[in-house]
Amino acid sequence: MFRKFLDAVTSKKEPVLPRQGKRLLREVEENGDSVFTIKGTGRPGFFVVFGLMFGGPTSLMLLAIIFGTPNPENGPFSTIVTGLFLTPFIVIGLGTFLTGVFLWFGKTRIQIGQNVVLVWRELFGKMFQQKEFSRADLNLSFDESHKSNDIPSYKLIFGDGGAKNKIGVGGSLKEEELLWLEREVKGVLGSEIEVHGGVLEAMTESGLDDIYETVLDPNYRSKNLRFTKTNSGWEGRMSSTILGGIGLMFFGSIFLVAGLMMGDVTRDSLLDLVPWIREAVADASSSGDSPPVWFAMIFGGAGLLVVLIGLFSLGYRVTLSKRHSRLHLERRWMIFVVNSLHDGSEFMELEVKQNGHVNDEPRYRLSGLLKGGKKVSLARYGSAEDVGQLYARVAEMMPREPR
Repeated sequence: MFRKFLDAVTSKKEPVLPRQGKRLLREVEENGDSVFTIKGTGRPGFFVVFGLMFGGPTSLMLLAIIFGTPNPENGPFSTIVTGLFLTPFIVIGLGTFLTGVFLWFGKTRIQIGQNVVLVWRELFGKMFQQKEFSRADLNLSFDESHKSNDIPSYKLIFGDGGAKNKIGVGGSLKEEELLWLEREVKGVLGSEIEVHGGVLEAMTESGLDDIYETVLDPNYRSKNLRFTKTNSGWEGRMSSTILGGIGLMFFGSIFLVAGLMMGDVTRDSLLDLVPWIREAVADASSSGDSPPVWFAMIFGGAGLLVVLIGLFSLGYRVTLSKRHSRLHLERRWMIFVVNSLHDGSEFMELEVKQNGHVNDEPRYRLSGLLKGGKKVSLARYGSAEDVGQLYARVAEMMPREPR
């Protein structure tokens, strides 16, 4: 819903004009290399404040547990569970705080030589991240960096087509400054300079055109999508990433166990079910004060929700199959199945939109617009390659060009 609102708002605005700004510097060295520098903001920002608020109190609590005077009424089991519960908050808070410190004091430099392009970050004069690209293979694109109060910020991606050899810069720059940086870097590289109305427009043009122009590969197969030929056409099976589902379940389990162990009654009841744990930690039950019930319910409930999401992703499967002139869609979770059947002539248009990221790689959703205004979801969280192959196959079934 918000994306539709954002699209509507941005489409009515005047084109954003590139502007250098005070935080962008450009120099030419004696050997002819061009060096662009993105300076820090010069002031603490949201990430510093959020990191301190999120990780500060939990860090003090963990230090008090480790180095403070132990409470004889609390056993070692409670201490271990509390430490595990606090650790994710501390890690997230510390990571956010360090990001804020870099945005405050750090610098990002881009050096364009005759054959090589170097991009590195430095903090207090110390380099801590560097990427090297061949000038001939370098690609530039925009991507979303983060959101503040539902307002997106963007970054400029330097990459050479490899999944890991890429780096994003300028996530704290204003939109007009980011457009200026892209224009100037392309100018030095001798690349074609395209005029964009804004970063979002540039993202839409560069990200989706490749999908719309995908060439159908009859033998295509990826980690999450497999096609097979059938007597009446083809069948494509989509599945979620197994490691992602397991990771969600493990992360949620920490919160769930911590929430359950906060209350004496719940803790004692669970330990009664597993006597050997109570024998191993004889003083696990505590008569000390327990947190409020609502506190345990919030964290236990949040953990349970994450575990259920992970479990759902492990068992969820989507199968798309062409049966002569019809498209059959099956959504399955364990033994629960929902089927739908659509004739190819019903599709008026295919719509592709970006739908999040996984490890800095964009994910897309594919929808079919049917006669009568109805929309059917064909893929919700696929890579550009997977969605492109689905798009190419479904487009063949349509009576006319989808765009």
